[in-house]
Amino acid sequence: MEELSEGDPVTALRELIGRAVERLDAHPRTRHLHDVLTLTYHSTSTQDAVARKLNLAFSTYRRHLARALDEVRETVWEWEVHGRIRTEQEPNREFS
Repeated sequence: MEELSEGDPVTALRELIGRAVERLDAHPRTRHLHDVLTLTYHSTSTQDAVARKLNLAFSTYRRHLARALDEVRETVWEWEVHGRIRTEQEPNREFS
């Protein structure tokens, strides 16, 4: 697996978070979480508009968003603790 950008910590962190988000898209069980995150943070839409776009009740959307953020946080933490980015595609099982 390729290394993160050297030198600029902001760019390296963006790449790391981006990889954690893309990891959600790689597994069918968490693909919907990837959609929630990308539509929420890569658009100018309100959360209510994103929920409607995904055809979700607002409370369901918020639950999925919280789970997606937890998955990304746990993935980045795991990579930090183990000192490497693992290549497995299986998301964290803790939040199933």
